[in-house]
Amino acid sequence: MNKFSKILFLIFPIILIMQSCIGNKDYIYLQNKTGNKQIDSGETFKSSSSDYKLKPNDILFIKLVTEDEKLNSIFNPMFNGNTSIQLIQQAGSTGTPFYIMGYGIDQSGNLELPYLGKLNLANKTIEEAKIILENEAKKYFKNFYIQVK
Repeated sequence: MNKFSKILFLIFPIILIMQSCIGNKDYIYLQNKTGNKQIDSGETFKSSSSDYKLKPNDILFIKLVTEDEKLNSIFNPMFNGNTSIQLIQQAGSTGTPFYIMGYGIDQSGNLELPYLGKLNLANKTIEEAKIILENEAKKYFKNFYIQVK
């Protein structure tokens, strides 16, 4: 390799690095532009997830816990034994475990659960869906806890 090639080989990466540098003034999100409210770094933002309406193909994570272990295994099959841990780890590496452990809403907006049957949850919020599930579960169980995500 001749001397010119060696110098070019060393200088070329430096030129590329210098070209990729951008000053902070070019980043809009770092600037306090006129008309924008300055945000305190300790300020929190309110999430609007409670406004979300359920629709077909949504997947809900539903955990129903009762006093009967057999019923718990029916409603929550993924929480039993080592197989569930392996499935959660596999899902975690490729996506969310809710897809494997969740219940899907069909094209008609219905969610089908063991014992509770089909429940129409289309255009309901998560909180409204939880209330519907609780009311339906009261018909079959005395003491239970239900979690919906």
